[in-house]
Amino acid sequence: ILIEQNKLDEAIRTLQDALRLRPHFSVSHQNLGRIFAKKQDWQNALASYQQALLYAPDNADIYHDLGELECSQGNYQNAIDYYRKGLEINPKSSLIKLSLGNALKSLNQLDEAMQIWQESLQYNDTPVETLFNLAVGLEQRKQTQEAESLFRQILAKNAKFLPAIVNLSAILNNTQRLDEANELLQNALLIDPNYADVHTNLAYNYLLKHQLEKAEFHCQESLRLNPGSLTGLINFSLILQYRGDYVGAEIICRETLNSYPNNVELMINLGRTLQEQ
Repeated sequence: ILIEQNKLDEAIRTLQDALRLRPHFSVSHQNLGRIFAKKQDWQNALASYQQALLYAPDNADIYHDLGELECSQGNYQNAIDYYRKGLEINPKSSLIKLSLGNALKSLNQLDEAMQIWQESLQYNDTPVETLFNLAVGLEQRKQTQEAESLFRQILAKNAKFLPAIVNLSAILNNTQRLDEANELLQNALLIDPNYADVHTNLAYNYLLKHQLEKAEFHCQESLRLNPGSLTGLINFSLILQYRGDYVGAEIICRETLNSYPNNVELMINLGRTLQEQ
């Protein structure tokens, strides 16, 4: 309860009092480590998890927590080592496999990450996040049909999983299934009207439908919610081009290229605006 109320210092004192009475209770050490990690007190978090392992060396969840601790600090290889130790104890843990895959992906080891996530599919408790990561990996491999199928599976399990809605709608937009994409995104706004990526994809959807006022409204909403969004800024430059404001589009492209100097789509947009002037 104290953690849910974000009363972390009080929660620490409570657990420390409990440990004075039961110093060998691993769960209290583990929970203490989680609170220290939440406070980004990495040293005390590590010490608490190590104490937890001292009293419960076969607890795979503690190795998972240690992996999460290392990931939080960007130490992905250390995290991978901890996750693998956890899987030695509990090889069927879908949660550890999900986290291991995430760490591998962070080190650009996508093939191994996808293999790990794929292994999780045989278990009934596979998190939708694992399915989502697999689908995104398939998209990166240009296996769009397989990715679409997985996104639909995710939404069959959890119709409110917004990242899957966003990615599926992008596939639908790019394959000109605009009405289906629009319906999907409108339903997403009922779930969370302040989800920036939904507005971003709706802006592009209306742009493809040549409904510029609606496109501009959702583009402005996406940039209000996420001012640095690359896709939002690209949409904005496209809207300005459609309106014939090539100078404004050029300014947006040049300013955005300062932050994303190697973005090909921005370069193409800039070339188009210069050609039209």
